[in-house]
Amino acid sequence: MTDERHKRAYDAFGPWVTQVTDQFTVPPVFDTAFTYSDDALLVFKIPRPVERRRLSPGTPLYDYLVALYEDRVLVLERNGNAAAAVTILYPDILAIQNSHDLLYSNLILHLRERTLAIPYNSVGQDIIDSCIGLIRDRFAVRTFPLNLEAVHLGAGTHNTFYHNLADRITRDDSNLRLIGCQPGAPVTLGISSLLHRLLPFTRERELQPTMLFCSQREMLLVERTQPMKKPKHADYGYVITCIALERIAGFRLEGPSRYHQDEDIVEATILAGTLAFGCYINHSGNAQQLAQQFNGRTG
Repeated sequence: MTDERHKRAYDAFGPWVTQVTDQFTVPPVFDTAFTYSDDALLVFKIPRPVERRRLSPGTPLYDYLVALYEDRVLVLERNGNAAAAVTILYPDILAIQNSHDLLYSNLILHLRERTLAIPYNSVGQDIIDSCIGLIRDRFAVRTFPLNLEAVHLGAGTHNTFYHNLADRITRDDSNLRLIGCQPGAPVTLGISSLLHRLLPFTRERELQPTMLFCSQREMLLVERTQPMKKPKHADYGYVITCIALERIAGFRLEGPSRYHQDEDIVEATILAGTLAFGCYINHSGNAQQLAQQFNGRTG
């Protein structure tokens, strides 16, 4: 039976994230540390980043197994032929990040005491999205009476990719409102506006686009993997960061930006525990109003 199980697991192996539905589909390397039960909301396994032809039946095929329950997340990581387990309570999660760069992605859980990064292939995005949705429903519980309609920007960035991403984000969560954005701008670094326009070689870098969303439960930040890049360099990566409002200790706007002195761009900083998440957005009364509302909230 064991040989048959190993052969079936090997035949089904691929680079994609796979849902676990019973004990038979639990990778053997995790058998002694994990028992499947029906109270799990979602269980999935993440394969090793190795081509199947380099493996054989009976060798460990998966690096991670993740199980979500109503009160906790269980993460098992392969260590050779054994597994180490970490139990995470939802109140201990400060923020969730999901980063993408073509097929290379990372699910990152920022905890009070550590950061846990789980690499995966973007082919399995649907399962990861379900995982993030379940965590968001349980780690962001409290609501705050923010007047989001007063600060909603409506139209966002002119960047086509970000525009489509914003549509998807607000379609998946209709409570989110776009309250800050920055469509991308050249970095001036103190060079006069006229000189900057006349001498193209001074435009060595540009700020990448960003978007900032907020609901009455959480903030959601969308940015590229690098805040700045050279104009001719491609950057296909992006990061979505979700922070529960109840974890946020402060939200501040500082400007003008030291990277773009001729434009009305400010640096927004979100403080959560010992973490600080920053981005550049166009200064507007909308973002300032939200900062005043948020920092003046009670409880």
